[in-house]
Amino acid sequence: MKEKYRLHYTTTQLLCQWFNLSDAIIEVFSWFIIGILFAKTVTLSKIAAKIPGQTKLPSRTQRLWRWLSNPKVDVQFLAEEVAKRWLANFRNTTVYLVIDRTDISNTHWLLFVGIAYRGRTVPLIWQVLSNRGSTSFRQQAKLLKLIVPMIDNSCKVVLLGDREFRSTALMNFCKRQGWHFRLRLKCDTWIRANRRWFQLRDLNIERGESLFFTKVYITKNRQGPYHLACCWLDGDEPWYIATDESPTAKTFFEFDKRFYVEAMFSDFKKRGLNLEDTRIQTPQRINRLMLIVVIAYLFLIQQGMRCVRDGKRRFFEKSRRRFYSLARLGSLHFEHRFDGGEVVQFALPRLC
Repeated sequence: MKEKYRLHYTTTQLLCQWFNLSDAIIEVFSWFIIGILFAKTVTLSKIAAKIPGQTKLPSRTQRLWRWLSNPKVDVQFLAEEVAKRWLANFRNTTVYLVIDRTDISNTHWLLFVGIAYRGRTVPLIWQVLSNRGSTSFRQQAKLLKLIVPMIDNSCKVVLLGDREFRSTALMNFCKRQGWHFRLRLKCDTWIRANRRWFQLRDLNIERGESLFFTKVYITKNRQGPYHLACCWLDGDEPWYIATDESPTAKTFFEFDKRFYVEAMFSDFKKRGLNLEDTRIQTPQRINRLMLIVVIAYLFLIQQGMRCVRDGKRRFFEKSRRRFYSLARLGSLHFEHRFDGGEVVQFALPRLC
C-alpha cells in the first residue's frame, strides 16, 4: 500500500511540472494513471478498485467519471504538452510520422498521428470521431498542423500512411511543410507515366517483383510530378507507394514502419490496456480517457527501456528471441519491481 502512495507522489510531482491544473484535477489524474497501470483495463470500476482509500468503490468510480466529464481538462492542450516533450529529444535525425485510424467501438473511431519508434507507434495527437467512413483531408490536416511547430528544423520528417490517406491534397500539404511522404495508393488510382495513362492494377505485378517510376502524375487531375515505387512482398496484394523522393528499395523499408501501428493496437487493445472494453459513448470523455492511456503507455515503455538497459530482459523471456514488446516487457518489469518492494518513480522515456 505504501508503495502505491509513493508512486502517486512522484506521479503527482511530475504532472504538476507538465501541466498547469488545479490540485484536485492533478490528484485524480495521478490516481487514474496508477489505477489503469494495475487494472490493465479502461473499465472505470476496475480502475477504481486498484486505487487505495477508505471511500466506497462506487464513490471512487464516480470520481473518475467526473474527471472524464470535466471541461477544464483540455485534452488537445495537454496532449500537445506531452508530444512536445517526446519530440524535443529529436535533433538532426529522421522522424517517421504515422497517420492512421482505428476503431474503439462500434460507434467511435480514433484518428491519430504518432511517431514510429522501436517497433511501435506512439500517438502524439489524436481525435475521437463518431462518424463512420473514411476521414477527410480537413480532419487529417487539422491534426498534422498541430505537429508542425513541435518538430525541430534540423529533422527530416517522413509521413507514412495507408490507402485511406492517399489524397493528393495530403501530398501537397507535405510538400508545403517541407516534409517527405510515403503514401500507399489504391490499385484503381490513375497514373500518367511514360506518356500514357493507366490504372495501377494494369501493371500486373507478380510476387517478388519491383517497379519504379519517376516523375509521374497522380489522378486525372494531374497532381505532381511525384514518384512511384511498386512491389509485391508477402501480403495478399501489391504495394503502390507514392513518394516525393527518388524511389528505391529503401522506399519499401521506410513504408514498412507504417505497420508499427499494428503492434501499438495490440498493446492498446486485447494484449494490453483493453481500450475496446470501454462503455463510454461521448467523444469528449473518450478523448480524456485516451490521454490517460497514452501517458500510462509511455510509462510502460520507459520501464521496458530500463529493463533492457539493466540487462534484465532475459529474466522475463524464456528464449533469446525477443518475445515481448517494450510496453509488455515494461509492464512485467514494473510489477516485479513493485511486488519486490522497490520504490518506483514515474517518468517518461528519453528517446534517441
